[in-house]
Amino acid sequence: MSDAATVIQNAVEAFNKSKGDALGGLFAQNFQKGAIASIKGARSDVPDLQYKIEHIKADGDTVSFAYTVTGTFKGKAVHWPGSGVATVVDGKIARLQHAEDLISKGIQIGVILSASMTGNWAGAAQGISVTLALTQTGNNITGTAKAFGASFPVTGTADYPSVSLHGNMNGVQVNFNGDFKPAPNAVAGTLTAMGSSIPVTLNRQ
Repeated sequence: MSDAATVIQNAVEAFNKSKGDALGGLFAQNFQKGAIASIKGARSDVPDLQYKIEHIKADGDTVSFAYTVTGTFKGKAVHWPGSGVATVVDGKIARLQHAEDLISKGIQIGVILSASMTGNWAGAAQGISVTLALTQTGNNITGTAKAFGASFPVTGTADYPSVSLHGNMNGVQVNFNGDFKPAPNAVAGTLTAMGSSIPVTLNRQ
């Protein structure tokens, strides 16, 4: 691992262990106070917040990385992805830009109301079309699906970002498992029936 990438790894470790002085020492002087303050600010909602780097690559002084954030909010495990690009000069972080899935974070910690499956949805793949009219209460989903000219009841669960739907169409078990895309107007997943699985994206109508 390059020296620049090691600096980023060390900064993540210092943050995870709440070592403010160590973290500040890895930043250029004009960023040190902000780096130390970031520990308190980031943990205001999730006290045990931890960052895990999933991928890191250095190109000279520029380091790009992807990470996962985990922690506990009101007794429930939470997690969301993020990525960043940093510039390391003389062993110090001189520039840092990062972005996280704030929709996922906001829903999990209650800042954003949960993305709901309530409404009408439609999807198609390999000549198969399906439409759904769904109602979500809490994490539970009920409704009706139409496919192959038949209508049948559907039940399932939604625990953002995951969605799971199940139905029985004329004796054939039909299942859909997917995840909300960044905006809560599409769910990409897999439709399984009669031993076959095909990718399908459900779009809010």
